[in-house]
Amino acid sequence: MLARLADDHHVSPSPDTTYHFFAQAPADLKTRPVVAGTRPCDFLAALILAQVGFKSLVLERGKEVRQRTKDTWKIMA
Repeated sequence: MLARLADDHHVSPSPDTTYHFFAQAPADLKTRPVVAGTRPCDFLAALILAQVGFKSLVLERGKEVRQRTKDTWKIMA
């Protein structure tokens, strides 16, 4: 398709928009990064940190997991 429009100066290949990580976790890191919260942006931050080699600690304030599970099942029933 692009070859057919080679003479049209308004048409060109799109640029590379893939994400490239800009850092790598140092091997000798003594502390872990902390992500406070479990909202979508917090999980995204923890995911990106994990993808570059950090072992982040995710903290959330609230009820214990078992109680949250019970509360969730009450909503679903």
